[in-house]
Amino acid sequence: CYSISHESNTIDSILLANLIHIVSDPHAVLKECLRVLKKDGRIIIVSYTFYGLSFIQKINAIFHYIKNFGLPPLSGKNLSPVNLSKIAEDAGFSIRASNLMGDKLKTVCMIGIKPD
Repeated sequence: CYSISHESNTIDSILLANLIHIVSDPHAVLKECLRVLKKDGRIIIVSYTFYGLSFIQKINAIFHYIKNFGLPPLSGKNLSPVNLSKIAEDAGFSIRASNLMGDKLKTVCMIGIKPD
């Protein structure tokens, strides 16, 4: 994800699902996505988060995560819609939408556009 094997300005859209919260450098990943997207190309990010959960929900979510995926990486991030939007804007994207979804488990969802 740090070095996509496509030429610049060749891809219409990119979906990052449950990736951005575990990479060590999300800004670098998004800069690489920006490079390969065509003008007006879209990036859609869906990523697991503890943001917005109560303490008890966080404990349950941690248990669920470890049970299903093992220990989380040390580089893991707890992203909010605002944090994710800031990272994407700093990488060069215009943000179309950024929301928090879910009740017992939370997902941050964002749509960004590569500007002119």
